[in-house]
Amino acid sequence: MPIRRAREKSRAIAGLSGLVPAGERFVTCLQAETGPRSRFYSQVLDPIPGLGLAMVLTRTFYFFTLTDESVVVNSAARWSNDPGDVVVSFPRGAFPISSYNPSAQWPAFDILFPGAAKPVTLSVHPMWRAELDQLAAAAKPARPDGVPQQAELPALVDEGLRMVGERLDASPGFQVYVSVRRQLEYLNEIMASGQPPTAEKIDSLTLGVYATREFETSDPAFAHVLFDIQYLAARMPG
Repeated sequence: MPIRRAREKSRAIAGLSGLVPAGERFVTCLQAETGPRSRFYSQVLDPIPGLGLAMVLTRTFYFFTLTDESVVVNSAARWSNDPGDVVVSFPRGAFPISSYNPSAQWPAFDILFPGAAKPVTLSVHPMWRAELDQLAAAAKPARPDGVPQQAELPALVDEGLRMVGERLDASPGFQVYVSVRRQLEYLNEIMASGQPPTAEKIDSLTLGVYATREFETSDPAFAHVLFDIQYLAARMPG
């Protein structure tokens, strides 16, 4: 069952803090579950006898524990919320989290488990929002002076394409999203071809402009990715 009360949360934190790998320091933890959730699911559907039970049976629950060196993923017991076996452990800077929108009302993120063909979407109760923000921030590789590095560009473009695809699904035909996708597809094609981009084409990119005018306040996670891509694209070898 998803943890919804402060006492249950405190109990989970106490249990997971004692399970960190030897020599590592516990930082924070959170519970996540497969499948989408919302306030409607939690407050309206879950309490309905039989329906809430059926929903729980279709979901898989996990605990994510952040230490000073790694992110440890444990299974979570469906009914007692006790931590189970370690599913996988990632180096802290290589935790494959993506598609996290910190401004979403009900937080969710994608994770690519080892051996999986595609990422799995996990949702997190809003009571764990602060812990998820901490996990997402800590999982990013360190950047000297906070500046994105050129080697990050392919992954950032992939992330940008994934994010704009999700937003186009929700708002088909929105021309700003269409333009962003075309620009990202161009960068993807250029990097795949190994050919340098033309100065004129790079100068015509408007990803940073869109990030500032359209998304910096309403969709900061998306804006951040676009800012980084614009910065690095302008420094591509020509």
